[in-house]
This record gives sequence, structure tokens and C-alpha cells, in this order.
Amino acid sequence: MFLVTSASLGYIYSPRLDSAPPRWVHFMHGLLLFLYQTFDAVDGKQARRTNSSSPLGELFDHGCDALACAFETIAFGSTAMCGRSTIWFWVMSAVPFYGATWEHYFTNTLILPAVNGPTEGLMLIYLCHFFTAIVGMPL
Repeated sequence: MFLVTSASLGYIYSPRLDSAPPRWVHFMHGLLLFLYQTFDAVDGKQARRTNSSSPLGELFDHGCDALACAFETIAFGSTAMCGRSTIWFWVMSAVPFYGATWEHYFTNTLILPAVNGPTEGLMLIYLCHFFTAIVGMPL
């Protein structure tokens, strides 16, 4: 729901993703992405800690992450004001996600490098949102 709210704000205040929304919208994009990342990391750890994890839960979590990828693309598109080119942000995030999920399906292990998208990549994106909220967009 965090990223659905973020994407909705981006779409409401920049319907074509080519105009600058108010600064508070950029701040909310960053905050909501941070909250999504935090809660997404905590729920898996909690499920493993309480022995309530299951393959269905993992599938549901990966499905939610795939949808989150699309919603965050809209939010980042409004921050970057890239209009129709926003689709390329989705491609750049969806292809590695698909590849990692495919690899996980066949190897039954999810191997991520030291610097990876689910942690440092998302941190870079929400820092871009916060930076834009502080500095503003060029007119």
C-alpha cells in the first residue's frame, strides 16, 4: 500500500510524468519507499523467526515485490520528469528482478552481490527523492 499511495501521488500531481509535482510529493515518495523497503525486509525475517514461512508466502512476497517495481517506476518517473521514457526505468528494474527470480526457481537459492538492488538500489532511489524534495526541480 505504501507504493500504491506513492504512485497515486505521482500520477495525481504529474499525470503525464513530465511536470514537477510539489516538493512534499517527492518527500512522500522517498518516505513511502523507505517504509516499503523496511517492512518488506522485516516480514520475511519475522516469518522465518516464528517458523511460519512457506513457499506460498515466498511466492506472494515476490509477487508483491514485482508489483512494487511497477508502482515505484511511476513514482520515480514523476520525480525524474521523464514522461513516456518512464517505461525504461521499469525495464531496467524488471529484467534483473525476473532474472533473479528465474535463477532462484532453478537453484533454490537467492544469491545477491554485496551491492544489490533490493537494498542499496532502493536506498539510492529514495535518496534521489529526498534530494529532489530538498533542492527542487529546475524550472
